[in-house]
Amino acid sequence: MIKLRDVSKTFPDGTRAVDDVSISIPAGKTLCLIGTSGCGKTTTLKMINRLIEPTGGSILINGTDVTRLDPIKLRRNIGYVVQRGSLFPHMRVYDNLALLPRRMDWSEKRIEGRIDELLELIRMSREEFGSRFPDELSGGQQQRVGVARALIVDPSIILLDEPFGALDPITRADLQDEFLRLKHELNKTMAFVTHDLSEAFKLGDLVALMDFGKIVQCASPSELLSNPASEFVSDFLKSHGTGENVCNLTAGDIMVSDPLVLNLDSSGAVDLSKERRIELSEILHQRSQHVIFVVDETRRLKGMLTRKDVSDGTLEFREAPMPACSQDPISELIDRMLQNRIASYPVVDIDGVLSGAVTRQRVTAILGRDPSGVVADPERSGPDR
Repeated sequence: MIKLRDVSKTFPDGTRAVDDVSISIPAGKTLCLIGTSGCGKTTTLKMINRLIEPTGGSILINGTDVTRLDPIKLRRNIGYVVQRGSLFPHMRVYDNLALLPRRMDWSEKRIEGRIDELLELIRMSREEFGSRFPDELSGGQQQRVGVARALIVDPSIILLDEPFGALDPITRADLQDEFLRLKHELNKTMAFVTHDLSEAFKLGDLVALMDFGKIVQCASPSELLSNPASEFVSDFLKSHGTGENVCNLTAGDIMVSDPLVLNLDSSGAVDLSKERRIELSEILHQRSQHVIFVVDETRRLKGMLTRKDVSDGTLEFREAPMPACSQDPISELIDRMLQNRIASYPVVDIDGVLSGAVTRQRVTAILGRDPSGVVADPERSGPDR
């Protein structure tokens, strides 16, 4: 967990860039910092790894004040990603990735194994890309390598400063989907600076809106939209294409990133014994969810179970509807939810990997009202799911 308590930063010229910021990032979650230019979001990010020293307050990582740690050791245990990957232009991809492990006296065998593992994770083989220089890569490939370099020593925390800001829209959308996949696989705690509200909504579990060095509101994307804390927040959302025009948002903007899932066993089945169904029923109730998605070992969608399926004692999972992709508009998702009478609609990435779900609750929260007739009530009898 990262916790900032009354953190401030005043530069020598008297500029108070960050003004008593208090915020927490739970372990395994992503916080997106957003706001107008000069609002203090990048300064806040850089104080976490002490690239900028705070003037006041405290920054705690898992309960330890970062100012009590050696800054070099601190930074080696925090991944850091910036625009264009910031790769050393005179070094090949392999050597860019090997730089930090070599300074930490890793064996070459261990380094080679870790680089192979990470290049496979970002879908760039060492055979094809390891000997290339950065200027022989596309912008998207450079950024992928930058992410891999941030992960090289397996830090629990990753800081990202507008990592996709310099990319074209198509590459940016592709890397956002890639980021979501890695987020699910790696379970890192991340702080992500962006100027793009739709990106913040798509990637963040929490979104913190800053203005003049202060946190104006920090909440989930749906909470920001349904309950803006001030007129400034409301105006900011509207000016960035949301608020009154929420139906222009996409599935990726509003989906929950942690839907309930069940994994297939080696025989292609799921455990639906009486004891397991009781457990699943309790989990569904506690999480206020109505659907459990069935996935294989690579998290590809294979089917689903509804709350009614579980309570009725069904012994087989059912086929899921044709999943949405993250770029599908809300209006289209609402139509699909109505047609399939489903209270939680699956969203997959370009490889068919489950990345989230658009839920009835979130649609209702974002629209600010229950879209009457749009999504069937999941609690009533009949075919509702």
